[in-house]
Amino acid sequence: MQPIGGQAGSQAIIDARVLTEALISHRDVVRALQSYDAERRPTLDDITLRNRQLGPEAALQVVEERAPRGFGDIRDVISSGELERIASSYSKAAGLDVASVNATRF
Repeated sequence: MQPIGGQAGSQAIIDARVLTEALISHRDVVRALQSYDAERRPTLDDITLRNRQLGPEAALQVVEERAPRGFGDIRDVISSGELERIASSYSKAAGLDVASVNATRF
């Protein structure tokens, strides 16, 4: 994970809650860790792959490519819809979108 935007801290909090739930649900520690791993690995793998493709900084890359000499108004370079799609895609993958957070059992 990239060390900006609080992503690692947010994921650490989710990890702690999922691990706690797994340890409470399984008497055997090995099974608890396997359960935790099975639940968290797909999300974290997806986040890692997205980070390798610039993650939430994708918007900055788009702006740099479109306006290498700068710009007067960001709306002339990238639309609010594009910015929203980039942000929501990453939030959803990280499990931080509203629907995912509300569905999380903590």
